[in-house]
Amino acid sequence: MKEFLSPFQEELTDFLAMRKKTVCAETYAGDCRILGSFDRFFTAYGCVGKSVSEDVVNAWIQSLFASNARKTVADTVGYLRNFLKYLQYCAAMELTQDCNAFLFPGQLPGEHLKRDTVSHCFLTILKATGIYQEPQSHTRGQCLHNLRHLFAIKSFAQAEQAGRSAENSIPYLSVFLGHYDMDGTEKYLKFSSDIFPEYTALFEDYAASVFPEVAYET
Repeated sequence: MKEFLSPFQEELTDFLAMRKKTVCAETYAGDCRILGSFDRFFTAYGCVGKSVSEDVVNAWIQSLFASNARKTVADTVGYLRNFLKYLQYCAAMELTQDCNAFLFPGQLPGEHLKRDTVSHCFLTILKATGIYQEPQSHTRGQCLHNLRHLFAIKSFAQAEQAGRSAENSIPYLSVFLGHYDMDGTEKYLKFSSDIFPEYTALFEDYAASVFPEVAYET
């Protein structure tokens, strides 16, 4: 594991130790390489204190553009995004105050969050949003990502109902979802409409305008 130089030495080391146990070797190698690069840039940039500003991240991204293709840069930023999310969560849960604290603490001191508790909370959320479906055998069933699809398709529907054209709303939705381009967002919406059939007609109307039917002469 690399030796880090920035004020985030401890956080980077802990994050990589966790990733090593949970991701494949190739992804872990990418974590080490990219976060090492950011650590060196952060230090050379003259940053002090444990705060990552938008200016610093943008400057790092611009430095990547100098020697990398756009797709490579997008993939690279994804590695940093995972680490920043980890920092946000640790700060929100005050985990930085106790190096032995559970990443998912329970309600009682010294206990971790139980799987049954998470399952019950998730079931409650599914029912509250009206998208709960009875489990079926030999299927994966519903997962947290369903809520992301629900957000995407409902945001799309809300924009349509407000009179905003798809051409105006989808670019914003694409950025908000963190997609590399709008093609990914369109595929995402297609899959979302499959999950939530009540929105199928809305997406089909949009798709028809984007991909007009071609009349073939015989």
